[in-house]
Amino acid sequence: MDRKKLFARKALFTAILALAACGDDAPPPATTPDLGAADTGVPPCTTDAQCDDGMFCNGVARCTPSAAGADARGCVAATGSSCLASQTCNEATDACETACDTGGDADGDGIDAMSCGGTDCDDSDALTFPGNSEVCDADHDEDCNPTTFGPDGDSDGFAGTECCNGDACGADCDDTSDTVGPSGTESCNLVDDDCNGTIDEGVQTTCFVDADGDSYAAVGAAPMMACTCGAGFTATAPSMAADCNDSSITVNPAVPEVCNTIDDNCNGMIDEGLGTTYYRDLDGDGRGATASGTIVSCSMPVGYAAANNDCDDGCAACYTGAPDVCDALDNNCNGVIDEVLPAPCTVGVGACTRVGLLRCDGSCTTVPGIPDSSFHTTAAANGSWDWNCDGVVEPRDAITDPSYSSAEAFCRTQTCPSGSTPMFLPAVHRGALTTGSPSPFCGVTLWTVGGDGSGCSRPPSPSDACSNAYRSGTARQGCR
Repeated sequence: MDRKKLFARKALFTAILALAACGDDAPPPATTPDLGAADTGVPPCTTDAQCDDGMFCNGVARCTPSAAGADARGCVAATGSSCLASQTCNEATDACETACDTGGDADGDGIDAMSCGGTDCDDSDALTFPGNSEVCDADHDEDCNPTTFGPDGDSDGFAGTECCNGDACGADCDDTSDTVGPSGTESCNLVDDDCNGTIDEGVQTTCFVDADGDSYAAVGAAPMMACTCGAGFTATAPSMAADCNDSSITVNPAVPEVCNTIDDNCNGMIDEGLGTTYYRDLDGDGRGATASGTIVSCSMPVGYAAANNDCDDGCAACYTGAPDVCDALDNNCNGVIDEVLPAPCTVGVGACTRVGLLRCDGSCTTVPGIPDSSFHTTAAANGSWDWNCDGVVEPRDAITDPSYSSAEAFCRTQTCPSGSTPMFLPAVHRGALTTGSPSPFCGVTLWTVGGDGSGCSRPPSPSDACSNAYRSGTARQGCR
């Protein structure tokens, strides 16, 4: 529909509604509104379309509040004709008809009217004809092409949105930038790059307030869109990792937990896996015991101790390292009662001697050792040793050939040094012995080592006094 006709009809309909609102006594609207009448309650005009009287052929009413003759709304009535003098105005069709028999070009623009076989879409306007340059205006079609709207200022293929032909307008919301237009790619720059009426859609980042600047937002922080999350904001959503204290930069999900009675890492637990084990100190001696109870804490509570060395938590004078006194208590927690430190004492003699501590009653805290039944060759140069822990050192020589095994020592001929006599240790399961200086034991000509390596076997025809086979895997023979 022609833009002028559309505006005229809308203005007429608005005027009718306004007059009807004045009451039943209001006079019916005239065919041509009385634009000089008093104010009827219709708002002041702002465009010519608001002043249109609905008639086509009488020309265009103007919104000119300052003009002489303007009515209360600021409208100046249309006077004249919408058509050229050589044309006939048809009110029914809202058209100016050109007489084809007079040449068919009423406006003299060199193009015949369409009704006369030409291509001029408006033969009453010399500035409208095919091929004319379209200019950027509100509603004038210079080139008879409703799809062109004016020059493309930035050469991006689209005219500006301020350039219109009737109700249709260009689509470029910024005709000074070739990166902004309907074919533009939206980027985060606070500009409507694709001219769809929305800025930075789909390219913004969701940000959340980060009051303490530790890159984490508080629980419940509302999202907001921005090109970048600058200072005071973070892209980390609280649903992923929330800051349980957004006023402290040392409290957030990324920091390590420290022992300070605060949930540093925001995991809902305080000082987890940290703290020191302290021990209940019932007797107040500064030493605790596991049996009395323990607690894990960042600091030592009252009634607890860091040391776990109290063997009697009901005795304030009893703990590891305490001086022992004669009080029938194990003061120093060493398992011994009433030893007098540091007085040493000994019990036993010889190899059985043992060292201990003197008790309050004069006794020693240790007991004698047990006799050593093995043959000691390292006790002295001549093998002297207190063999039975009786305090008497018995000089004895080692076997003449220490490389012999126990059995071999009895089965081979051996000679004791001058001044010593043969002996056995211990005196068990041995055969007869020939004495003398030197004097052989049961010789190799009479005995041989048995198959099990621990005894002697007699030959078929023994010729000396040896009569019993030696049977011992540990005893040795030697000289005395």
